[in-house]
Amino acid sequence: MMTTAQSQTEKKWSISTVFTNFLGLYLLMEITWIGRDVMKKEVRPFIFTLIVLVILIAAYPSYRLFSKVSTESKIENLLEQKDYEQDISKKEMKYDSKTGRYYLEVRYENEADYTYTYEVIDDKILTIAYDQKKSEVTTPLKHYLK
Repeated sequence: MMTTAQSQTEKKWSISTVFTNFLGLYLLMEITWIGRDVMKKEVRPFIFTLIVLVILIAAYPSYRLFSKVSTESKIENLLEQKDYEQDISKKEMKYDSKTGRYYLEVRYENEADYTYTYEVIDDKILTIAYDQKKSEVTTPLKHYLK
């Protein structure tokens, strides 16, 4: 039976530590004579592919974080330029799994009935406002970003 300390130790294994251990074992096998007998030409492409796959899987969360931060900073800069920051009562960054993009959902104090969404598409800001019934507002908007 495992103790609590053992289970916590096993949970600390991350992709980077597994990758580092796997790479170290691979290099050790290459350096030693035993490794030269075991590592044949057919195995090397498989191991190289496995290493590349682990790197790609580890890079995906970093890409999502970069995407979120860059979208948020672009929208925040425009809100500050237009002096809309002072009117904001609530703002929340959300992820749309259908489009794979982040957007900022904002409510303003002087327009409490509307919820604005700001989304970056091809370095342009898409502004959409919704009323309390979740219907898109078609009238001219006060807090429109271009």
